[in-house]
Amino acid sequence: MDSFYCKVDLDSCDRIGLTTNDDTIAWWASQSKEAQAAAFDPEDRIDIEEAFARLYKFCWGAKRVWSNGATFDIVICEHVFRKINRAIPWKFWEVRDVRTAFDLGINPQRPPVTAHHALEDAWNQAVGIQNVYNTLRTSTTSAGAYIAPFANQR
Repeated sequence: MDSFYCKVDLDSCDRIGLTTNDDTIAWWASQSKEAQAAAFDPEDRIDIEEAFARLYKFCWGAKRVWSNGATFDIVICEHVFRKINRAIPWKFWEVRDVRTAFDLGINPQRPPVTAHHALEDAWNQAVGIQNVYNTLRTSTTSAGAYIAPFANQR
């Protein structure tokens, strides 16, 4: 599975007008030392515009874009793309939410990871989605044929 991960220079976020609120700082202060290090260690940081140029290339042509909550990560990414005058590399109908799939009552069998480490969280969620989809595809039939995802039947 291909993956995308980079650490963004926080000062470059300030330069384009992004903000952080006190609740977010307090939330990060309550996270593990490993998660804090991944989020704030100053080594190997790149400018947010470069990070989003790379993210744009990584997402280009994707048929589905998954996030853990339809109104958080995707919305933030779309806001940044607009701030830096770049097109959004996905269409609104391509956005999917893992929380909805995990709420179906199927055990997603997600592997343990460092909580709130962006790449590990994404990998954990991708494995979970694959497990839910595989369970649905192999256990659900209609007239003896396995049911394909509706979105693929356009």
